[in-house]
Amino acid sequence: MGFVLVLLKSLDEGLILWAHNIKWDKKRNEILLQHLLDLLNGMDPTEEVLSNLVDVKLVFNLSYDMEELYWEHMARVNWLQHGDRNSTIFHRWLLRSVTGIIFGDWWPVMGSTNPTHILSGVGWNLE
Repeated sequence: MGFVLVLLKSLDEGLILWAHNIKWDKKRNEILLQHLLDLLNGMDPTEEVLSNLVDVKLVFNLSYDMEELYWEHMARVNWLQHGDRNSTIFHRWLLRSVTGIIFGDWWPVMGSTNPTHILSGVGWNLE
């Protein structure tokens, strides 16, 4: 049992170090790209400089798009894991309503004991 705990602790430390390195590499690349962008913006606009400027901007846009996709995915994962309380309340109400219609105890709740009267209000004519 002790060996497994040592392995898990080692895995934990390795994952923390890995995440730290990824974060640092992203930050370093962003700083280098920003420095290169500032350098290229200060140069005379030749064809080569403009081509390099477009390339740097494309890399920036790609990294921001990837980050945006990541956060959209995380929001979707959180939504699926935790759900929305409003939709839960709505689905519970809908389930009770449908169950009441099926088993016949919904009509008195609506203030009328005549189901044809209630359904005629939504455009259904049962007569």
